[in-house]
Amino acid sequence: MKAQKLFAGTLVGLGLVFATLFAAPLPPRWGDFSAAAGAMIIGLIYLRILTKKELRSLQQEMGGSNDLLDLLKRAKSDVQGFLKKLQMQGNHPDIHLTDELAETQVDLFAPVSENRDQLIDRYGVKHYADLMIPFAMAERYFNRSVSAAMDGYFDEAIRSLESCLPFLDEAIKKTNWR
Repeated sequence: MKAQKLFAGTLVGLGLVFATLFAAPLPPRWGDFSAAAGAMIIGLIYLRILTKKELRSLQQEMGGSNDLLDLLKRAKSDVQGFLKKLQMQGNHPDIHLTDELAETQVDLFAPVSENRDQLIDRYGVKHYADLMIPFAMAERYFNRSVSAAMDGYFDEAIRSLESCLPFLDEAIKKTNWR
């Protein structure tokens, strides 16, 4: 796909350069200008078609328009669940709980970071950046809670999970752009 986009971009660029060169002399070479402008237009149309294809495949790959929102809501629900479990179990939580925390870190937070390019293509750079600020903070606090829980500092893990929730709420609100 990148090679095709490069070809289309080159076609647009060369079309623009040659159209300018053919229109500049007196008298203008209108036939050559038209051919160069036509090449530029074909390049633009081809670039647009490639972008639409890429977005369609991206939507299929990521599962639809609400997948990010669903992922963030699931992360919030899981964080709330972990928070309740840690609070109930006190300073001696089940060892499986720390494993679950680590798995959630990989299952829920990593896909957003790994699909950065697709999310930028889908939402645009500005909206992606607006979303990533609270998401990164939520991820930071979640990672901190995992680390604290693994090291046996469960009170710190609880505080970090509590700090994570408002940032997940903010990220969820930011997904309602469309």
